[in-house]
Amino acid sequence: MLQGNTWVARDAIHLSKSDLAQLNAYARGSREEVEWFRAHGAVDPHALYIKIVLRGARDEKVRIIGARAIPRCEAPLEGTLFLSPPAGQDENIKMVFDLDQVEPRAQFREHGELKDYFAHKTISLERDEDVTIQVEATTNNHYCEFELEFEVLTRQGVVSQTVDDQGVPFRVSALLRDKNASVGDGISDVALYKNLYVSGLVAIGNGGKWEQWEPKAYIRAYRRMEGS
Repeated sequence: MLQGNTWVARDAIHLSKSDLAQLNAYARGSREEVEWFRAHGAVDPHALYIKIVLRGARDEKVRIIGARAIPRCEAPLEGTLFLSPPAGQDENIKMVFDLDQVEPRAQFREHGELKDYFAHKTISLERDEDVTIQVEATTNNHYCEFELEFEVLTRQGVVSQTVDDQGVPFRVSALLRDKNASVGDGISDVALYKNLYVSGLVAIGNGGKWEQWEPKAYIRAYRRMEGS
């Protein structure tokens, strides 16, 4: 799927030359660039990758026996697309949540197939022990805001632990596709967005400035690459 340094925003963002200069001054993928996109209301497309560190806080060993996403979803965002597809592979994800499901619960991939995570695995925590969980939350059909809820088995029974993005929900949006596109096609019709900026592989032909964000005219290079 399309990921890389691509972002999508609710509003039609019109950047002046000075705005573009500010954005392009940030190192690609740096904290400053990410914060710029977040400040402009941009979210990850299709899949959000989260690293969660859980620590045992009780004197006795506890076990995590379940996890679910609690999403609030609507139509995908259609304001501005910042398109910069990846040149390599995404990290290996251990726990997957499909936000298009009615009740998204933790799954894992095995030989290309998604299976219920806690039907096959368990996670135990001693006091002060850390466990790192790699999470992928996906949607092909919606814009979703969500938290994750872990079910923890203790001596006193099952308790719930909610995880969010430092006090606010996690956010992710499906990419727009035309009616003839298949689910999972990635981006199929950039014309559906109100505004478009491109960089990276799709900006080939932009005077050699392939790492610079530029207005939508440069999408022609991407269309030629796709054979259209």
